[in-house]
Parts: sequence; C-alpha cells; structure tokens
Amino acid sequence: MAGRWKTVAPGIRAREHPTRKHGIRADRYFTLRFSVDGRQVEEKLGWASEGWTVSRAQEELGRLREVHRTGKGPATLKERRHLQRDAERLAREATEQRQRLEKTVAELWDRYAKEVMAIENKPRTIAEKNRLWRQRIGPALGQIKVQDVTDDNVARVVRDALRLDSAGRVTAGRAEAGNVYRLLHHMFRKALVWGLRPKVLGNPLENVVEPKTARRERLLTPAEIGALLTA
Repeated sequence: MAGRWKTVAPGIRAREHPTRKHGIRADRYFTLRFSVDGRQVEEKLGWASEGWTVSRAQEELGRLREVHRTGKGPATLKERRHLQRDAERLAREATEQRQRLEKTVAELWDRYAKEVMAIENKPRTIAEKNRLWRQRIGPALGQIKVQDVTDDNVARVVRDALRLDSAGRVTAGRAEAGNVYRLLHHMFRKALVWGLRPKVLGNPLENVVEPKTARRERLLTPAEIGALLTA
C-alpha cells in the first residue's frame, strides 16, 4: 500500500511510494493544499523522481498565493493547465492554418485528385480531368499559392482554351473552356472548404463568365417520328 499523506511543510503534503526508490529514499508524491474562495483545494504536483521537491512545491504555492492576493491569473494549477492547453491548441491551430495557406495549386490538385476524383469520378472523367490539369491548368497555375490566385489568373486559363478569329469572335473551344472553368471552380470550392484559401477571398471563378456551348437542334427523320409514335 502507498504510505499515508504527511504534511512536509505548510500547505504541502507528500506520501511515499511503497516500493519505488528515488536515490536512496522512497519516491514521494507531492500535493498542495490551500484555500480558494473559502473552500479547501488540493492540487496534484508530481513525484520526486519527476523533479518535485519541497522547495519547488513551496515556490509553486507562493505563486498561487500571489495570484489569490492580486486576483491576476489562474487561481489553481488546474485552471493554469487548462489555459496552457488552450494556448497550445490555439498556437497549433494557427501553425496548421499558416501551413495550409502556404499550399500551392499543385498541392491542391494532388489532394483533389486523391479525395475527390478517386472517390466520385468515373475512369473516363478522371482521365479527362488529368488531361486538363496536365495541358492547361498545371502549367499556368501549379506553382502559385492557392491564396494568391486571382480572378485574372483563372480567367486567362479559361480563355486560353478558346479559339478566336481576327475579329475576336469565338470560333471553337467553348466546350474545352467550359470544362476548364467547371474543374477550376470545383477545385477552388474545395480549397475554401479545406482552409487552403481564406473565405474572405472567395472562389476566384465566381467573377469569371462560364463559357457555354450553343444548344444543338435538328429535325427528326420520318423513321424516327414513326418509331416515336409507335412507342
């Protein structure tokens, strides 16, 4: 059994481990015992083998009493640990956010391919998206940070898929440009969800006009009309 608790100094208690040694003496576990707002509080410190001594415990108790006197800071070690954990968590989240905002469009594409295309798309669609990335999007945007991509950057990639005549009229490439637009739009929508781009910047494709192909119409042949009526 563990040894009984003993007061080793005012406000400091300790008990000895039944078998474990620290040097030639039994290892001792220290706690603080003090009053907070009229209630008795006992705070865990740690073992002598972890570096705790009576003098170190007295220093800790002195700091807590100073907080109690001035009202500045956490009144207990438990509160202090919570504050430290919260500070560490916030610092970790801030670091992770900075790292996410350093990602390039090429890194966005790599994640998009693994987490979206590989799960949602059919092989034919995957092959087409890979072609668009390889031929059009990657060379133009791959090395730019996701957060630095502008409307002009993506608009230029979409326009480059169009073929124009001498008067500036589109003669071909609307379908290709439309595919580029939709792929980029979806990629940057995911970038916002994944925190790779500040939400305040929005999706850069929102201010770019989506190229659309004209709807094709034709008359049914007599045979097709007959088959339709029969059905």
